[in-house]
Amino acid sequence: MHNIAIIFDNALEDVPFALVAIDNKVRVIKDFRKISFPNDILTLGYVDAIDSFRRLGYQFSVSQKRLEILSALTIGYSKGDQPKKWRFRKQDIIGEYLPSLFLSNLKKYENGEISWAEFSQELFQVKTELLTAVEKAYNQLVDGYTNSSQYRVSWLETEFKIDNYFLETQYNGIKADKEKIKTLLSDLNFQKYSALLYLEKNFNLDISSGYLSDEKINELILNDYKEEEKTEELTDLIQVENIIDKRIEAITTVKECRIDYANLIKHYSLNESQKIYPQSEIIGSSSGRIFISSPGIQYLKKSKRDIFLSLDDYELIYFDFRNYEPGIAAGLSNDKQFIEYYNSGDMYLKIATDVYNAPEKRKEVKITVLASLYGMSKESLQKYFAKDSFVPDGVLEVMESFNIFQSWKKEILTKAYENKIIVDRTYTRKFLSTKEWKIKTSALNHIIQSTGSRILKSCIIELIPLDDLKILIPMHDALLCEVKHDKSDEIKCKVIEIMESVFKDEIVNTISKVVVSNFN
Repeated sequence: MHNIAIIFDNALEDVPFALVAIDNKVRVIKDFRKISFPNDILTLGYVDAIDSFRRLGYQFSVSQKRLEILSALTIGYSKGDQPKKWRFRKQDIIGEYLPSLFLSNLKKYENGEISWAEFSQELFQVKTELLTAVEKAYNQLVDGYTNSSQYRVSWLETEFKIDNYFLETQYNGIKADKEKIKTLLSDLNFQKYSALLYLEKNFNLDISSGYLSDEKINELILNDYKEEEKTEELTDLIQVENIIDKRIEAITTVKECRIDYANLIKHYSLNESQKIYPQSEIIGSSSGRIFISSPGIQYLKKSKRDIFLSLDDYELIYFDFRNYEPGIAAGLSNDKQFIEYYNSGDMYLKIATDVYNAPEKRKEVKITVLASLYGMSKESLQKYFAKDSFVPDGVLEVMESFNIFQSWKKEILTKAYENKIIVDRTYTRKFLSTKEWKIKTSALNHIIQSTGSRILKSCIIELIPLDDLKILIPMHDALLCEVKHDKSDEIKCKVIEIMESVFKDEIVNTISKVVVSNFN
């Protein structure tokens, strides 16, 4: 039997506890300060208990394999790209091994229908079955997923190392300027309610709350665009309809302010310290990208990122892969013409200069390259740029000239249409919609994003051992790091060298430059 710990953060008693099985002995541990977990222990629920560790003064130091890491491998995905968030109490994969009465009482406890005193008796009665269920689920996941590929076994080892690294970040926190956060919250409220008043006055919309759910947004906007196929989500609509619509703009403002408010509020309200304590999910989407939640600081706009501060004697440095996605596409397709074009420099700037004689059009070129890469049609792109007086045809001609890439892309789409699932060569999988346009925009996206997440994680593994450097926030194709000020130049060179080397190892013959820029 594995060494196993299921860790609970019981708000009623304000003292976390754990059910543990160590050396085949099952115990209830009421105070973490009295136990040191073995390095090879499987843990469940660790993220939820980190704040309690900090509150109790429990020194956090682990090298454990959390079961949540493995859950995203085989359970599948809910609507959208987010994996079904899995805990033992919410998924049949563990629930099938537990008494139905216990699961029923657990639901009652979560809903406040029974007290902790009542539920704890039931919990402790089934502690052995609960720990056995964790082990069975672990074995089921590992056996079902790693037998076919030794590469995937090594990937699992990578995942839990990264998981533990960011658990320590959650425990230690990231320094933040709480006064700036307070000002931002006030500004967001002003913007949100101004947009609401505009909607009520000019469009006679009865909006009784500042909170607009996705369902409400669908009701207010998307039903007017039934003739468009691409209207499952507001973001799909905006990507296709680059139009001046004051109603859409106002409702989008409300939604974005709500999201930014949620991403900031926990920074400010958690405690009086000058730190925030973000939670990380190492497989946060179907592509395997790292997702930071509570608060979702990855989604803050650049104008709001100046809330982050460095510790004394340190500075914040942002390392960003240039032209990340087209470089991955060029290398994976092994299109030598595409690779040569990409390796010659900043691809977006090159097209803007060579094709349009307008380097200032780099942003429009970037949008067109990525949209084309992920299946947006020429007609939709022309419609998108209609009000900007930018003609995307020149970009499309460059992309279409890469014949081997286009054949590779067509092969991926053909398989996706047939199988309705895309599986990356390492571990990630995405279940596709039945709509052809959705498959067209998702298939290649998943392959490239999955590869991109693997590259970034490989970079993190290589960077973790560096002294005087701490990775604070992993982004899509970049890393926000805290670097010792007097070692700054030396560490910059090391980080750039490592990141570029990892990319070249993963994407053979393709060279992606890493640039240093401001996070905000």
